[in-house]
Amino acid sequence: MEDRWRVASLPVLEARVWESLGDAVARPDAAWRTPVVASVGSGHRAVDARVMVLRAVSRARGTLTCFTDARSPKLDAVRSAPFLAWTFYDPAERVQLRVGTMVEIHVDDAAAREAWALVPEPARKNYATRLAPGSSIPGPLAGHDFTVALAEHFAVLAGTVTEIDWLWMAADGHRRARFRYDVGGVPAVAEWLVP
Repeated sequence: MEDRWRVASLPVLEARVWESLGDAVARPDAAWRTPVVASVGSGHRAVDARVMVLRAVSRARGTLTCFTDARSPKLDAVRSAPFLAWTFYDPAERVQLRVGTMVEIHVDDAAAREAWALVPEPARKNYATRLAPGSSIPGPLAGHDFTVALAEHFAVLAGTVTEIDWLWMAADGHRRARFRYDVGGVPAVAEWLVP
């Protein structure tokens, strides 16, 4: 496994990063499947971070996608500052990936309906709470209503990648590279960095 990161070519490295992201969508046990995603905070938090599930990757469009509840307070924060910072880590390979994205929110539009159609029935219960995420309730399951999963509670966060910062903590010396992208995910800069 370790040798797949031992490359001297930035284009080859970039391709492996995108391939690994795509693999994380396809394999539920992949380390990069559940990144920490951070946004500008709201309320008492200047920055807000949470673990989310990577749902789609498109190298052609330069996008990473995750889902959330449309009533979540994080959407207001993302609307006011449409950026997400994604941190992926694979402890077995000792690879950290930090990705910056500009975000589009999709609720009750063609992109949201297309994604909702692919959400398995058991997973739809995540969008079946009576109240918005973060609402105070008297007990651990008081806010649930697993009989009514509503597509209108479903949101897609589609992040167009602006930067990827890759770090491999190899035993024989750490390696780091950065890739920057123009509008639409077009590669603009690829460079090695001091770890």
